Amino acid sequence: MTRLPAGLAGGDPIRDRSGGWIVTATLSRRLHTDHLEEVAFLLALRVGLFDDPDVPWPRVDEYEQRLTAHRDALVEGGEAAAGMATELLASDDVDEVRAAAYILASYKAGDRLAPLWQMLPQASAESISAIGYALRYPENQAVCRGLESLLEHERAELRAMAVEVLGYRREITTAQIEVALADQDLEVARQAAIAARRAHDTSLVRVLEIALGKQPAGVAVEAAMALMTLGAPSGIDWLRQYCRSLQTDYGVAPLYLGLAGEINSLPPSEPAVCGLGIAGRVDSSETTERLLGLLTHDEETIRIAAAEALELMYASGLVEEHTQQQQWTDPDGEVVDSESVTTVRPSTSPENWKTWLGNNASRFRNAARLRRGQPWSVTGLFEELNDSHARYKRRSQAVCEVMVSEGLFRPFEADWFVTRQQQVLVDCTKRAFPADQSLRRYRVPCQVQLLPLRVPRSVHDTSWGGDASPIRA
Repeated sequence: MTRLPAGLAGGDPIRDRSGGWIVTATLSRRLHTDHLEEVAFLLALRVGLFDDPDVPWPRVDEYEQRLTAHRDALVEGGEAAAGMATELLASDDVDEVRAAAYILASYKAGDRLAPLWQMLPQASAESISAIGYALRYPENQAVCRGLESLLEHERAELRAMAVEVLGYRREITTAQIEVALADQDLEVARQAAIAARRAHDTSLVRVLEIALGKQPAGVAVEAAMALMTLGAPSGIDWLRQYCRSLQTDYGVAPLYLGLAGEINSLPPSEPAVCGLGIAGRVDSSETTERLLGLLTHDEETIRIAAAEALELMYASGLVEEHTQQQQWTDPDGEVVDSESVTTVRPSTSPENWKTWLGNNASRFRNAARLRRGQPWSVTGLFEELNDSHARYKRRSQAVCEVMVSEGLFRPFEADWFVTRQQQVLVDCTKRAFPADQSLRRYRVPCQVQLLPLRVPRSVHDTSWGGDASPIRA
């Protein structure tokens, strides 16, 4: 991006001797408004891009580079740009609030975040969530200090957001996690258990085991998962017992059981079926037969989950086209446009799967667990993390699998900025498999031919059917 003249960056009128023109504070404000519009648009777009099947995750870097350029222009804008970002904190549009928080947190000089902490107690739950997302990424210690001040706030939503973001940033202490685990609000305690998993500190084993016995199931399940990543057998033992005792409403427990390579015998639900695919047990015919039977289930979500589980195990390449109606609405909820969208997904045809398995069964006789057509291995998990077409959810699960099976794993999030993800993956792959030639092609992640994206290029691009409402100047 072209560097602005010093006077324009701050908004003061200047005269360019070569051109003889005057740039006023009004023009400067318009430029800041354009930058803020783009930041709001790009952040909102980025929220869903990592899970978009049409967008290889390395391509998100193109949008992140644009986001960074607009952010840097606003930071160089000084007081004028910071003042405009502060004004947006009062917006009813959560995209604008998210953008304002992100920009204010990006200023490392001066205390620009004071207005944000002041408005949070009155903010809506939706705005708090958007602000939490924005505060994950800026490298600014003022963010950490402000979030720590919210850990004892009387409003539970703020405590939960603070625990979540501090855990995501790996800036939460074990003492803070212990206090939050004992919080009377279940979401605060649940976020504390997730933060314990990310902190990966064995000194938390005892307090997590206490949470298994004292906290409700929603918190205890996350505490068990954290214990599994720390190598404590109490985590998997609790999950086994919990899943055996359930009839309904078991949440993500069977999925977490699958991350440890264990199957469940629970009634079908998306997490239970997904857990079967992740476990990938083929040392008996039980898993495959159950999944084949679920392809005829009455609920479409269960049929799709069973097909995805089989594909995760066998990598058959069996697919089908699915057409559905996609609609766009205006701010009042009225449908303004619609079109038929055709997507490709794993086949839900039992006949196709039975034929394929009959022709290929001999390939898998010596495997206990399967992942993407190969015997399960940590090498395979790193291949998934490096796979440019793997979605956010699957890559996040692969990180947990590495932690459960191998213990210590460098901090990693599947929705970090792309350049940071690639740097960590290259380093981890070299450290974990220094002599493993099978991963040579993954050591520079995502060297694949990338197709044109089917997403809007700018806030001003309305040809895709979205709503690009301008930020008010």
